[in-house]
Parts: sequence; C-alpha cells; structure tokens
Amino acid sequence: MGLGNFFLGTVLCPVTVVTPPGPMAGVSYCAGLPSLSPGLVCFCLAGPATKARRDTSKLHAGRIYGGKEAVPHSRPYMVLLEKAVSKNRKAGSCGGFLVREDFVMTAAHCNGGSIKVKLGVHNVQQEQGQEMLVKQAFPHPNYDKEYNNDIMLLKLEGNTVFTDRVRPIGLPQTEDEEVPKDCLVSGWGHTIRRVNKGCPVLQDLNVTLDENQLCSDNHQVCSSGLNGPAPGDSGGPLVCNGVAYGVVSTKTRDNTYIYMRIPDYLDWINDTMKN
Repeated sequence: MGLGNFFLGTVLCPVTVVTPPGPMAGVSYCAGLPSLSPGLVCFCLAGPATKARRDTSKLHAGRIYGGKEAVPHSRPYMVLLEKAVSKNRKAGSCGGFLVREDFVMTAAHCNGGSIKVKLGVHNVQQEQGQEMLVKQAFPHPNYDKEYNNDIMLLKLEGNTVFTDRVRPIGLPQTEDEEVPKDCLVSGWGHTIRRVNKGCPVLQDLNVTLDENQLCSDNHQVCSSGLNGPAPGDSGGPLVCNGVAYGVVSTKTRDNTYIYMRIPDYLDWINDTMKN
C-alpha cells in the first residue's frame, strides 16, 4: 500500500493505492475516497506526461485536471462521441455538446471514421441515454493540423428527444460579443496515462480566462495553470453564464489551455446548420 499523486478518473488527487493479492495482483484500486458513487471502481496510475504530437508543441485536450464530479444530469447539453476504429468502436474519444435537436458541436480534430453520439448520461458505464449515429461531419474548411479553426459540426441521423437530461445549450448571438472571464469546462476523461479508461462520471472545472493577444488573434480564448482540460475531453464546451462561448481544443507545454472562440464562427455555424 502506498500514498502518492495519481489520476483518479479525471481528477489529480492524493490517494491510497491498494494492490490486492492473487489473480488481481498488479491492479491498483483507489482507496479512501468517500466522494465516489457506490459500486464505482476507479483505476489509478502514475505515469509520465503525455507526449506531444510530432512537430507541434500542442497536446490534444482531454482529461480534466483539478476538477470534481458534476451534479448528475446538470449538464444536459453534454455529448460523448464514440469513434469507430477498424471494426471496434473507441468509446470516449471526444466530448461535444448539443446545439440543436439534430446538431452537435465539437473539435475538428475529433473527426474520423464512423461516429456515434451518446446523450443524457452522467455515468457512461451505468446509463444508456440516447444514442445516435452521425449522418455527416462538417469540420471547419480552414482547419489544419496545427489546430487552427479546430471546430466542427456533426449532423445527426435524426432528431434527439428533449428531456430534463437532453437539452441544447445556447450560443452567443453576435460576433463581437465579449467572452466572460469566469467559465466552466466539463468532460468524462476516459483516457488515463497508460490505462485506456478511468472513472466514467462527468467532471466539472471552473476556469478563469486570460488576457492573451496571441489567442485572440487566432480566434481563440485561453486559460492557464495546472488545472484544466488535457488529452480525451476535446470538443467539449467552454460555458460562461450558461452560454457556450468556446470549444475545448488543445493544450501547450506551458499549461496554456486553448478553446476556439465561438463568436468568431457564428456565420459559418449558421450557414452550415441552415444548408
């Protein structure tokens, strides 16, 4: 039994790690965590920082560091994307958010293969929710591998059914709308270092946006520090005052978290959903 900093689901926290004997030897459980839902097992692992993609200093954004479990079903706009990889479907590849009964917004780098969305869930292992295939993906036409214009719309095969657990989130109304500084990011964070899944409950984190001219010049807003999204929650919303002002995109090595600034893309968004 040892004590250390491990990634619990999506939260970096000190935990006691217990390695059981017998056939389960080598599997570590998180102990002494009273906030966990009953019956929920979380796997923990300490590992090196995620490596950057070749020829770039940015990392896919995903697991929420320093967050906490969201109140169940308090984010009815949240969507989990499952991408098909060969014959297998890779669950929890990205997050997204419902903006109309038949459209989900996410990051363009989440595109690829057949995509299925899951809505109305808090614990993705224990709840079914609404599931639907994506009919057509619309990545921004100027998206590139440097994550410029990293925003995408997904047209669903049908219309979602609005309930208290499934409901779209509003978008800014004008391109010159100022983004508030105090915001919220949410995500499931399925990816743990060297482990292919973690605690499957939705996590929340409050973030404060920085004054960053470089981000502004690139249609982005940014936050910084040790806490924020990192690889698996890409495509989730940056929510400020109940409105989706950004899309989780990337993280730099100096702990700058980048979100695509939605007001800058309103013409493209409206034209894409209209046509």
